[in-house]
Amino acid sequence: MQHIKGKRHMLRALLLASIFLLLAGCQITHSKEVVNKVPKSPESTMAVKNLATGNEELVRYTASEHAISSNINNIDISIEALYNSNNKKYTYIMKMRDTGPIENQGKNGPYRYKILRITAGVEADNSTGQYKIYASSPLYKDGAEYKLEGSYVLFTDKQKFLEEQFLIEAFFTNDEPIDDREPGTLTLRGYFESGESILYD
Repeated sequence: MQHIKGKRHMLRALLLASIFLLLAGCQITHSKEVVNKVPKSPESTMAVKNLATGNEELVRYTASEHAISSNINNIDISIEALYNSNNKKYTYIMKMRDTGPIENQGKNGPYRYKILRITAGVEADNSTGQYKIYASSPLYKDGAEYKLEGSYVLFTDKQKFLEEQFLIEAFFTNDEPIDDREPGTLTLRGYFESGESILYD
């Protein structure tokens, strides 16, 4: 009888030990899950359009930073870096704004322009002017009927690009008569980099 009781005590002890180990394992697993779950940073959103397609998109970000800005007469152009710490990526957006009538406008200008096509990106090599990554808008031939304004997404990348790495190229048309040229009949080309803007006829 004592031998049977001893066996029962041993089985009970083994059962209790198994239950304890199982509960301890669950607790450790749960603790690991809690540790591995990093709380998300609060996100802001910005409604933009895709520069290449014109489709609307929603960009989520946790911080924003100015990248580059430029101006040609009545048109302001700027690029911002929207950083999302939750996925460790930068979304680069370009804003284009018509500042309205030009003050102190004389007979020889400055004249109002409109953008026909614009390309913005990061240069792979400053000496060649070739892009490493970029986005372009479609080419609109009828400048009198088209207006490119607002906020547009360019691209997303894990790398943070500096102001001097950006290059913007654009085709413009006259938004008002210039000499004997009617609006939308004159085309100009412009290059915009950090601290420099060049406009060609």
